[in-house]
Amino acid sequence: MQIGIEWKEQLWLLKIGYDQAYSTGSPGQLLLAESVADAARRGLSGYQLLGQAAEWTRAWTGDEHESVAVRVYPPSARAAVALAGDARTVVGRDARRRLEEARDSTARKVASRYLAGPDLDDALRETARHAAAGYLTTVGFWGSSETPAKEVAQQCFAAADALPPGGELSIKLHAFGGDGPRLDELLDRCTERGLDLHLDALGPETRRRR
Repeated sequence: MQIGIEWKEQLWLLKIGYDQAYSTGSPGQLLLAESVADAARRGLSGYQLLGQAAEWTRAWTGDEHESVAVRVYPPSARAAVALAGDARTVVGRDARRRLEEARDSTARKVASRYLAGPDLDDALRETARHAAAGYLTTVGFWGSSETPAKEVAQQCFAAADALPPGGELSIKLHAFGGDGPRLDELLDRCTERGLDLHLDALGPETRRRR
């Protein structure tokens, strides 16, 4: 399903949705491809993916245009109630964002003693050093909450190709992009190279809602 507006010879996409039961078939991307093709056939000059930039939008374009939302409240009691409700929503959203930023910062400080370095080579050197001392190690890519799943997957596949047999690769399933063909491919890669694949624990905020 798509909801959009055609205005000034462009299609403005307001909302897109699909049944999660068919998510492995990328129904949203397939529908978007048909919609873009239809807009091109009808001679529209542009196609606007409204909302925040995300991994699925980067597959279509790297261009971003800043926009501003304006809400007007008439001088009435009903409008005052609506304004108060919207204000609470904005304040709550900002508070959640600040809380998430503080939590990420704290987690990074606590985990800094376990970070080998910014590159895979740093992790491999630490793995070799600990292996020489008789210790087993687990290697995992630690990105930020804004790191695209495609980049996380690339880092994980690179580690699977570089780790010595008998090692262990750890991933955050949510950051990796979920349970799909990409995960099957990584599991096959680890099996071929004699590696264990560890699915790290996730927070409740990553639970898929239906």
